[in-house]
Amino acid sequence: MEINVVSGGFVSRAASARWAIHACEAAMFNDRTINQDLLQESHLRPLWNLYPDSSLNTQDGRTTFLEKFNDKLVEKDRDYWESIVAMSGFLALLSTATVLTLRRQDTL
Repeated sequence: MEINVVSGGFVSRAASARWAIHACEAAMFNDRTINQDLLQESHLRPLWNLYPDSSLNTQDGRTTFLEKFNDKLVEKDRDYWESIVAMSGFLALLSTATVLTLRRQDTL
């Protein structure tokens, strides 16, 4: 049985957790200065999500990243705002579904 990678990408975009995690990562590092201390192991995954074109999984990639962005501020990217909009959409969809479900119930 083959797994279709395209459908996996679709499924991840349909999950609210993906958008919430991305927004939290962007907010966590917003306005922090990029330096050697920020490139600790615990921060690499969120930074990799914020800078997907950077190769932070190797020491050479981290060195190149630091040379390019050293002493610059981490800024919320466009994906942060897309995440906020996506989460708002999930909230609206679930709220509407709740209201419609409650209206269909019989009154006591």
